[in-house]
Amino acid sequence: MAADTEVNWKGPPPAGSKPDLRIWRVENNQGGKCPFGIRPWPVKDYGRFFDGDSYIVLKTFKKARSKKLCHDVFFWLGLESSIDEKGVAAYKTVELDDFLGGAAKQHRLVQGNESERFLRCFKAPPVIMHGGIASGFKKVKINANKTSAGGKDPILRKVRKRGRRYVVSVVDVAESSLNDSDVFILDCGNVLYQYNGPKSSGFEKNRAQQEVSKVSKKRHKTSGIVVKHVHVHEGDKSKFWKILGGSSSSKKDNDVSPPEPPLKMEVSSVKKSVAEDDELLRPEDDDEMLLRPDDDESGGGKMSVLHGDEFGGYTSADVQIIRITSDKDGMPVFTKELEGTFGDFSMDVLKSDGMYVVDGAMKDGDTVWLWSGNDCDKSLKMEAMLMIESYLCKSAYPNCPVTMLKECDDDLPLDFQKIFDSMGDAHDNTASSSWN
Repeated sequence: MAADTEVNWKGPPPAGSKPDLRIWRVENNQGGKCPFGIRPWPVKDYGRFFDGDSYIVLKTFKKARSKKLCHDVFFWLGLESSIDEKGVAAYKTVELDDFLGGAAKQHRLVQGNESERFLRCFKAPPVIMHGGIASGFKKVKINANKTSAGGKDPILRKVRKRGRRYVVSVVDVAESSLNDSDVFILDCGNVLYQYNGPKSSGFEKNRAQQEVSKVSKKRHKTSGIVVKHVHVHEGDKSKFWKILGGSSSSKKDNDVSPPEPPLKMEVSSVKKSVAEDDELLRPEDDDEMLLRPDDDESGGGKMSVLHGDEFGGYTSADVQIIRITSDKDGMPVFTKELEGTFGDFSMDVLKSDGMYVVDGAMKDGDTVWLWSGNDCDKSLKMEAMLMIESYLCKSAYPNCPVTMLKECDDDLPLDFQKIFDSMGDAHDNTASSSWN
């Protein structure tokens, strides 16, 4: 097996042999037998990612009152990562699952659409930086935007509230990066500028203030530098606007983040959610706050993944179940079998010898599920995470998180279970459509 030849899985200690977090980056082997491979990511850099790279993240844990080891394997794809790197990350994720005896859940994540399951792997906020390792046909300069107390290139960060969590992302140091709905911090080393968008919330302003305070205290403790905190506003003469390369009056009014979608939650969990939100906002829990990189949200109603014009038009169905097969050349073929709404389906529609896409995505941040039967062809199991790229690349939601589930799984995510109902009153497409 290929998994047996990958030295990175063997450790020491072997991957998945104890509860911990392990991260590898896809890299060019620079003349090795295989052009691309993986290398361990330094532990000191856990939680730091480059947008020009792809990574594999293994979280091994034990559930409450259980001695059994469980595994989540994520492959995280930077927006500027090459096709080569993305393909290696997908293949190596399957290989790692094979090394773990097929006991892992595989997750595909694209920068800006990380799942909360992934974010819980990190106690400190994940930081996404520009750049990455040079690989394949592209060359990316390693990020030089490291602003210390001495001051080098400034860094502009956007702070935004999404549901009960906060989004912190590094954006280009340019006035065009600003909008009316978020809060921005320009880090110039010994001066931190804070710009509050006119439509930003009090929570975002408070969170940005906490970030500034934390950075100021750290720099004073480590280097004795007193960091100045400056609030800026449209129309003032602050250096903030000069550094961003414009004037406050030139900011475009239409550059506004999309409105926040309503949170999906069960009525019975509302009280618990409110309590958790209160806990998240306590200053003493600041270091435990889960921050996630930025993600764009698509407005509008359901336009099913893959159903673009070249595949027969869009559908209004909330959920579709699509079977994956391959043609004689090994190319993926997607056949829509059923469509309907949440709760319309029975699990009986998923056959043990099949590989399926269960798509209930309503926006780019929603999960698309892969379901693998126990008797599914082994080549399909190995290639499914690669095939899903061709499924998503022509869709309205190309950056959806993807999670592969298996028939043998003893626990299924609640969002997946909501698609199915014991009644199984699914709407069968009498004119089943296939496409390559």
